[in-house]
Amino acid sequence: MFRDAAEQYRDLLGPEGLEQFRDAVEERWRSLSDDDRAHRYQVAAQRRRIAEAIGGTDGLIALLRAELDTDSDAAALIDVLLDAQRIDDAVLEARALLERFGDSARFRAVAAEAFARAGRHDEAAELSWTNFAEQPFLRTFQSLKLRSGPTFAHWREQALTILQEQAGEHGTWPSFVGVLLWDEDMPRAWETAAEHGARDSAWLTLARWRASADGAEAARVLYDLARASIAGGQRSAYAEAAQLLTEAQGYVGGADAKALTAQIRDLRAQNRRRC
Repeated sequence: MFRDAAEQYRDLLGPEGLEQFRDAVEERWRSLSDDDRAHRYQVAAQRRRIAEAIGGTDGLIALLRAELDTDSDAAALIDVLLDAQRIDDAVLEARALLERFGDSARFRAVAAEAFARAGRHDEAAELSWTNFAEQPFLRTFQSLKLRSGPTFAHWREQALTILQEQAGEHGTWPSFVGVLLWDEDMPRAWETAAEHGARDSAWLTLARWRASADGAEAARVLYDLARASIAGGQRSAYAEAAQLLTEAQGYVGGADAKALTAQIRDLRAQNRRRC
């Protein structure tokens, strides 16, 4: 209820009221045991808001610097410095704190962001790669690409090889296709989807990309998506299927258009009750 009280009522409380508010919250903070994580999290957030209300960004930074007990504390300090556009300070703090919190993926991610914003992409890439290697999936791949800047070409194929091997081992090919789509590697995504499968949303994106080079192939994908949608058994799916088939008709001409029209007629006949 009072989470934003320090900010909302700062003018009403005035300097003396804010200090009394701070004293009350500090007393509560000291009374909490280390095991009371839920309340400690809430009160810690309140302490930071009060520190900022009293001393601005510098006040908040001073509080955070004084209590760097966990990787969350360290990450919060770097985040505040970055939000304040104090990039050089963020880099200095990140380097100093990596010795203590370098085993934390969360802190490495924040430190990599600081290095990337400072143009130190080699350092950012090293940290981002460590996070990716520990947990190879889309989010860490995105971080690697976004923070490594011009050095990403050095890491890209290694990362994709790991993700492809993981997909083969665990059967997570749709997720691998999603990574390729995010990376805008459409040819490789198409080939992978054709061989191993993909989610319907990925197929729709791929069909629209494929349409310029092979309209008939794109139309085939849309037809299959429409048929699968109808097979779901819901009446609302027919409207969605109709949109897909209309789009598919725009991708073909001549004999391909006639063949598609015949397929659509058959599909409608098979599902007349849903019309």
